[in-house]
Amino acid sequence: MVSDAQLPLLTFFETADRFKGQTIEIKETISLNKDNYDRHFSSFSNFSFVLTNLGIRFSGAKIFFMGDQFQYELHVDVLKEFCEISPTEYSLLEVLSEKVYRKTTITFK
Repeated sequence: MVSDAQLPLLTFFETADRFKGQTIEIKETISLNKDNYDRHFSSFSNFSFVLTNLGIRFSGAKIFFMGDQFQYELHVDVLKEFCEISPTEYSLLEVLSEKVYRKTTITFK
């Protein structure tokens, strides 16, 4: 069964091949407070790479973004939100456990 957060993600993947060959910029925040992603409650990672492949891996229920020497994965089964900010920018929220949240912003350039 597809959740309300997963449906827009599946719609995104129907046309996501258009981003192959572009640079993907990922900004990730892991927080212990679901309502606060500032520096007092969170850790941050920012990185980018040229996207060579992307898809949904049913084994493990993950989506992946792959470059020549880098791969980034997100958990589909714990996805709480998937929002299109613009046609090239997306925001995702995963609930990894009762007290751990991962907010990711993905931008294609």
